[in-house]
Amino acid sequence: MKRSVAGAMLVFCVALVAFASCSGKRADTAGTRTPPVYDGEALSAAQDLLREAGTLMDGDDVEGALAKIGEAFALVPSTIARDYNEACVYARAGEKEKAFARIDRLLDDGYDLWEYLEYDPDLDALRDDPRMAGAIAAAKTNFETGSAIFAKGFPPPGDVPPSVGTVEALDEWRKEQDRLRGLHRWFRTDIEHLTATVATISTWLAARAAIAPGDAEFDAGLERVAAAYRLRSPYSPGWGGASDLVVAEADAFLATRPSKEKTSQARYEAGAALTCKYAYDDPRRVGAFEQAAAYFAKVDESSEFHGAALMTAAINANTVPGSDEESLKRELVRQLETFAGDERARRVVSVRFGSDAAAMLWPIPLEAADIDGASVSLDEYRGKAVLVDFWATWCAPCRREIPGMVEMYGRYHDRGFEILSISLDSPERMNEAAFREWIAGQGMTWRHVYDGDAWNSPLVRSFFVGSIPAPYLVGPDGSLVAWGDECRQGKLAANVEKALAAAGR
Repeated sequence: MKRSVAGAMLVFCVALVAFASCSGKRADTAGTRTPPVYDGEALSAAQDLLREAGTLMDGDDVEGALAKIGEAFALVPSTIARDYNEACVYARAGEKEKAFARIDRLLDDGYDLWEYLEYDPDLDALRDDPRMAGAIAAAKTNFETGSAIFAKGFPPPGDVPPSVGTVEALDEWRKEQDRLRGLHRWFRTDIEHLTATVATISTWLAARAAIAPGDAEFDAGLERVAAAYRLRSPYSPGWGGASDLVVAEADAFLATRPSKEKTSQARYEAGAALTCKYAYDDPRRVGAFEQAAAYFAKVDESSEFHGAALMTAAINANTVPGSDEESLKRELVRQLETFAGDERARRVVSVRFGSDAAAMLWPIPLEAADIDGASVSLDEYRGKAVLVDFWATWCAPCRREIPGMVEMYGRYHDRGFEILSISLDSPERMNEAAFREWIAGQGMTWRHVYDGDAWNSPLVRSFFVGSIPAPYLVGPDGSLVAWGDECRQGKLAANVEKALAAAGR
C-alpha cells in the first residue's frame, strides 16, 4: 500500500523507520559496520515504549513523550529510538531548531531513509525550511555511498549450524534469521539492514547448493540473480548499489551460458534493476535506462519476460527529458494492445504509474456486479459525481479514510455525490457475510463490489491498481476529476465541490 498518515504521531514515526539506524559513527569509506545485536525482549519493549510516546504526544504531553523515548533508548541505544522520534516530537511542538539538531545528528550517523524525511507528516512543520531539502539530499548521499559495496556481488557465505543438514532445516534456519533481522529493522539504517539481508541470502544460497547438489529444480546461479532482484521494491526506485548487485550477479550467471529462458530472466531482472537504480526525477536515470535497454533488447521473444521487458523499455524511452505525456500515452496503448494477455507487462504499468496509469488512459470502462448481484457501470452515474474507491478491510490506510468518506457521503449525497467501493477482500480473510456486517457497522451505506478475487479482480487489472487505497473521482460528464492523494483526507471535499459545481449541482 502507499504511504499514509497514521493516527498517532510517534507510532507513525516508528512505522516509517522500519529500516532504521543503530548508533555508532558510520564508516568514512564505502564499507559497512557491524551493527549491535539486541535481545528480542529489549527490542519489543523499546517498540512498546515508542508507541506509548506516540499516545502521549497525541495528548500534547511533550515531556512525557520525550521521557518514553529516553526509556526506549536506554533499552536499545539506537539513534532512531532517540533522535528520529525526538525530531518528530519537536517538529510537532513547533521547536524547529531542536528538531533539526536531531536530524543533523542522524545524518552524521549515516541515516539514509530520505523518503521518510520527505514524506513523514510528523515533520510537516519543517517542510518550508531550506534545511530540510539539504537533509533529504544528505540522506540520499548516505544511501548511495553505503550501497556502493553491493556492486561487487554477494559476499562470501558465512557458516550455518552443523545440525542444518537438510533443505527443510536450512529453510527453517533462514526463516529464523529473517525473523531476528526483522526485529532489528526498526533500529538500523537501510544499508545495515540490506547488508545483513545479503549476508543471510549468501549463506543460504551456498548451503542450499551444497545440501542438494543434484536438485534440478534449484539453479544456484539464477537464484542468486533473483534473490538480489528481490532485495528492493520496484515501487521505490533509487536502489543505488543494490541495482549493481543484480547486474553483477546477472552478468556472472550469463557467462555460464544458461538456457534461453533462464538467460531471458537474468537479462530482464538486470534491466529492471537498472531502471530502478535512480529516482525517476534523477537526471542520471537516462544513462541507467540506456544500460537497461541493452539487456531488455536481448530478452527472447518466446520468454515470459519478453512483454515486461519491452513495456519497461518503452516507458523508459518516453519518461526522459524531452518526452511528452501524449507520446507516452500512445506508446502505452500500443504496448498494452500488443501484450493484451500479458499480466507481467500490465504489472509494469501499475507499478510504474500507480493511479496515474488509469488517469493517463482514461476513460476506462467499469462493468461489474455489486454485492447484491445488480449490474453496475459508470454509465449509470452520468450526471452525478462518483468516487470509485479500491480498498480492503485489512488495509489500515483504507480504514482511516472511512470516517471522512461517511461524512462526505452524508454531506453531498443529496446534491448528486455517490460512492462505489471496490473491495479487495477475499473469503480467506473476510467472507461475504462478515464483509456485509463490517461495512454496515461502519455506516458505509453506498454500493459495494465484492467479488472475492482480491488482487486478481478484473477491475483491479483494468484500473492498474498496484496499491490501495486507490480512489478515483469521476465527474458528472464521465471525466476523471481527481485521483490518488487528491481524493484523500481534506482534499476530497474540494474536488467533490468542483465536480458538482461544474454540473450546476
